[in-house]
Order: sequence, then structure tokens, then C-alpha cells
Amino acid sequence: MRELLVENVAALRKGAIKIGPFGSALPLSKMVQDGIKVYGQENLISRDWHLGAHYIRHETFEVLRTCELHPGDVVMAMMGSLGHCEVFSADAERGIMDSHLLRIQVNESVITPEYLRYSLLSRATAQQIHRLSHGSIMAGLSSKIIRKIRIYVPDLEEQKWIVEVLGAIDQAIEASELIIEKSLRTEWGLKRDLIYNRSGSNGSWKQITVGDLGTVVTGGTPPTSEDRFWHGHVPFITPGDITTRGEIRRTTRSLTNLGANYTTTVPAGSVAVVCIGSTIGKIGRIKQTSTTNQQINTIVPSSKFNDEFIASTMELLHPRLEAMAGRQAIPIINAKLLRMMPLHVCSLSAQERIANNILSIRHRISVEHSLLEKLRLLRFGVAADLLSGRVRTAEA
Repeated sequence: MRELLVENVAALRKGAIKIGPFGSALPLSKMVQDGIKVYGQENLISRDWHLGAHYIRHETFEVLRTCELHPGDVVMAMMGSLGHCEVFSADAERGIMDSHLLRIQVNESVITPEYLRYSLLSRATAQQIHRLSHGSIMAGLSSKIIRKIRIYVPDLEEQKWIVEVLGAIDQAIEASELIIEKSLRTEWGLKRDLIYNRSGSNGSWKQITVGDLGTVVTGGTPPTSEDRFWHGHVPFITPGDITTRGEIRRTTRSLTNLGANYTTTVPAGSVAVVCIGSTIGKIGRIKQTSTTNQQINTIVPSSKFNDEFIASTMELLHPRLEAMAGRQAIPIINAKLLRMMPLHVCSLSAQERIANNILSIRHRISVEHSLLEKLRLLRFGVAADLLSGRVRTAEA
């Protein structure tokens, strides 16, 4: 296995490593609805060469022909979405790259395009880019930096084996991501069907207000200058601690018992509602005795209501919460206004049936997320070993 510069694995012809044309050469005024396609970083981000509808006329293409992409070209993002890299597909439309992309045409007697792609996506390459670009006055990459990146290059057979191994892991990751995506849609559809459309509960529904659910309390923040109030064992929830899935896995800060006296302590099973700021309407499920800051109003349901049912209902009402806040410079819903918000509920037994269905899907999503995280860690470790030469094939 040899260590080579990227410029040493490029094809032996002029323009093998090339950045797309200056933006002034591709103004919007030259774009048409049909002709030769113009590819951009959105194609790399989405990993989809069919995406996009920017085209230029054939006469414009003749001027920019040196920027044409060919099957097998390794294409890298140079601005904004650094780190995205793909091999141009044989089934993609004929086209050129825009100014945000760089093309590498490889010397196929030395390296395969797929192996170069994996090498350029490696952490070792990211570290080199950071080091080589240190002190640069321009944001983004340059062809000079890319040329000087060092990669380990085994023989072609070993390259193909490495690509197959990493490709298999990538396929497993993509399959896991697809399962999660479909499960999330199923969860949301189930919520709308069972709660919003009120189907399948076999129970009568009635309209009440959030205040009828139990107690609604507003959090607070102890003086940050007093160390004796902080770094204890009581979780202190802020909007940033609530995930997009409505989970609170850990909090960035915690309070001592003394600090907790400055705010309101809420029990497990409570539902946090962000009521101030840009994430207004965000819902969090509180799983242990906790405190919150003043941006959060917390619903502490009475024994007549199921907490998961309430959390799911409040998630469905997110648009209404945003509307209630109005178009203020700092959107806000105070506790009094939240208590007055109407919603529909069914019997406790029906709530529990609905909640169990939702929790079943959420559990499957959680298990799949755990698998996905393990696959990503595996991918990271295997790529680091194989692309550095620390682990070789049996024949090598």
C-alpha cells in the first residue's frame, strides 16, 4: 500500500482536477428549461443526479465544455456543504458542474473512482483539509488543497474489496434510515387517525381545556452566579434539551436541591410545552422528576389522563400553539393562555389504548435508532482501519 497525493492518482491529462466555471459564466439569465444540465451541490447532498432543473443552451455548453462531467468522475462540494462527494453516474443526463463543485478524473490504472470517493469522505481527509486550509481568507476549498491531500492506495483488487465492505455497511445504514423514516410517517398518521380524526377509540369524546387536564406550571431559572444552586442531581430542562422526537434524554444543566427551590419541580409523566421563542409549541415528555426554565410551561396531568395521550395530542396542536403566540418579535404563550386552549379527549381506557399503539411504534423507532447508531459507529471504525492500511485483506 502506497501513500499518494490526490494529484498523483488523477488522470494524466490537463483539467483532470478542475473546479466549475466562475459564477459570472453561469448567470441565471443563461438558464433555460431544456438543453445541457447544470449540476450543483444539491445533487451531492441528496445523492441524486436526477435532481434539479437548471439547463444551458448548447452554444453556452460549447464555451464551458471543459467543465463537463463524465461517468466515473469524482465530484466534490467546494462551498457550503463541504465533505459531500459522489461518483458521477452513467445514467445521469449530460451536463456540466457549477462553480461550487470540483471534478477529479482518476487514473484507473492506479485507483478506482469509488475508492477515491471513500478516501475523500474519510476523517483523515477532513483533518487534512482543516490543516491545509488554516489561515485561508476564503471560505470553502480550493483545487490546490485537494491536490495535496494524502491518501493510502492499495492495489486495485484490494480497493474493490474495501469498496464492497464499506458499500455493504452503507446499504445497511440506508435501509435503517428508510425504516425510521417510514415508521415516523406511520406514527404521525396513527396520531392523526386516532386523536385528530378520533377513530377506533370506541369511546365518546368531549371538549375540555388544557387547564382541565391537571396543573399547568411555569418554570424559572435560579441565579447563575450562585454555584451552590447548580451542578446537582435535579435535571434542569430548557428547550434545547427536547429533541425533535419530543424526548428528553439528558439535560445540559442540573440543579441542587437548593437551586430547585427557585423554580417548580414537576414529576415524571408531565408534559413540557415550550411557550417562548423560535421553538414555541415544542413538546417534551418528562421521564423523571425535573425542573424547567421560564421558557417552558409544564402540564402535570391528573390521574384521569394518560401522559402519552396528552403529549401526542399537544404535538398535533402545534400549529394552533404557534397561531396563539401571534406574530410578535418574541412569540409567547403564557400559562393562563395555555390553560384556556381547547382540545378533545376520550375516556381514560380509550386514551390508554391509543397511547399503547403510539408507544409501540415509538419503541420500534427507538430500537431502530439504536441499531442505526451502532451501524454508523461500525462504519466509522471500519473505514478508519481499511482506508489507513491498518487492516489489510488476507491476500495483501
